[in-house]
Amino acid sequence: MGENVWLAWREKDAGKSQIWLMHSSDQGKNWMVPQKVVDTAGGADYPALLQNREQVFLVWNTENEGLKLIPLSSLKAN
Repeated sequence: MGENVWLAWREKDAGKSQIWLMHSSDQGKNWMVPQKVVDTAGGADYPALLQNREQVFLVWNTENEGLKLIPLSSLKAN
């Protein structure tokens, strides 16, 4: 959206799944500190970013809970 760039990815650590998120408000020249959004003992995979008008959402699939979706505006800024 404009100059905003979002990046989401999955990491695995000792059998746990984590979804991470980073944001840049200047077309990717500078980035905020990565933020761990999900930390689960079950599997979590396929993070994707979706946009509906001015709102951006993070969606991912979990082994135990199925599809999850959160608006990025609900996350606490770093």
